[in-house]
Amino acid sequence: MAELLETLRKIISNCVIKKSTRNAISGVSMMKFALLEETEAVRQLDKSDSQTVRNNAEFSKLRVKYDN
Repeated sequence: MAELLETLRKIISNCVIKKSTRNAISGVSMMKFALLEETEAVRQLDKSDSQTVRNNAEFSKLRVKYDN
C-alpha cells in the first residue's frame, strides 16, 4: 500500500510540475486503475479468508461429531 501511495505521489507531482491537462488526465487515469487493482486484490483476500473460516468451522463440527 505504501508503494502505491508513493507511486501516486510521484504521478501527482509530475502532473503539477508540468501543469499539462493531458498529463493530469493520464495521472488520474493511472491512479484510478491502481486503486481498482488494489480494491480487487483486497476483495479476493476477503473471499479467501471467509472460505477458510467456513472450512475451519466445518472441520471443527466433524471433529466434534467423531470425537464423541
